[in-house]
Amino acid sequence: MNKHLIAIVASVAALQGCANQSSAPQVAGEDLNIGLAKTCTPSKVDVSASTSASGTIAMTNDGWCAIRVVEKDGQPFLLGLVRSRPEHGRVLIQKLGGETRLEYTANPRYVGEDRFTVALRSKTQGAPDTMVQVAVNVSMGEAPVEPVAAAAPATSAAPTAAKRTTTSTRTRSR
Repeated sequence: MNKHLIAIVASVAALQGCANQSSAPQVAGEDLNIGLAKTCTPSKVDVSASTSASGTIAMTNDGWCAIRVVEKDGQPFLLGLVRSRPEHGRVLIQKLGGETRLEYTANPRYVGEDRFTVALRSKTQGAPDTMVQVAVNVSMGEAPVEPVAAAAPATSAAPTAAKRTTTSTRTRSR
């Protein structure tokens, strides 16, 4: 069997196993937005009308930003698969707080455009996957605070002693 096909089948099986587990309950007061970019403006994506949709994300490169989608019944999708990866970042698909989040995080210091496509699998058996194409525009976030370099030790103007060269007088025994 083709190595790539085996890897794909194993990945899908692993993801389906994860999808069949119930989502971890949200702890009261838990912040599901930890690490969110300072500026994160996702478009609203309606996936109930057809099997394809598109959306946009405008964000700063200081965290993640996500498009949030739900099935027609208002619940998260069963499974999400990345169909085309972004060139300048990474995508995380997860079920949180009763929705499916398509989270994008840009590579460090990247500024510019990116895009990715995901396939969302419905809980309804036999339903076609919903393809969602996302265009991302990343701008510079707040500049990270660089640590101040320690001052170099002051050098003395006094001349230093010449280095001594030593030779070994030990012999090897055979």
